[in-house]
Amino acid sequence: MSWVERSFTEVDAELLQGVPLSICLSGWAQHWASSAAENGGKTGTRLSRPTNFFDAFLSHDWETTRWLKLLSLLILFNARAAVVGTVLVSLVLGVLLVHGYLPTSDAIVLVAYGAFIFFLCFWQRVRALLCCSTMLGRHLRHVSATPLKPRTQRYRSCRWSDLKTSYLCVPQKTPNSAEGTTNQVMASVGEPIPRSPRIVFLDKLCIDQEDYAKKEL
Repeated sequence: MSWVERSFTEVDAELLQGVPLSICLSGWAQHWASSAAENGGKTGTRLSRPTNFFDAFLSHDWETTRWLKLLSLLILFNARAAVVGTVLVSLVLGVLLVHGYLPTSDAIVLVAYGAFIFFLCFWQRVRALLCCSTMLGRHLRHVSATPLKPRTQRYRSCRWSDLKTSYLCVPQKTPNSAEGTTNQVMASVGEPIPRSPRIVFLDKLCIDQEDYAKKEL
């Protein structure tokens, strides 16, 4: 089946599975290490839940190292929060120093650096702890607001890409993919920080890797 034909097929409600971004990044992106079914398969799909929206549809390949994928995702989703968090921590430290609540020391600067690293690496986990983790109740931004049918729902345009608000191409070993990733990193700087946990589609965690029929959809 060609890409065009797949774009206009009905989407089974069973395939509408989403996973919090914090899980995708857990274990330093351990789920991105290998495409082997034993590491994903049904065990991986237990981490996903039914949803009617995606904040992002993650596209990637398995040739690229997990560490490059992890770094790109941390920059895309956590860099803005890391900058804001570091500025706030620095302001608080400055006020405490001015009023004599903290001793004057060069080591104070290390706290600000540590804050940046902490937010960059763990912001999604912090948000998962602080925010409501429900994945239901939102309408798809690019899809008709008609409620989902019990089994299937034909969407306006009927494309997988209609089930998301953004399509992210995680580093891949092709020039076009690399350029797209760079553009996404630059664009993410100006995006507002969302107030609820991000829900994403990652094939390994949302589709049984031993079910080849579903993987082809």
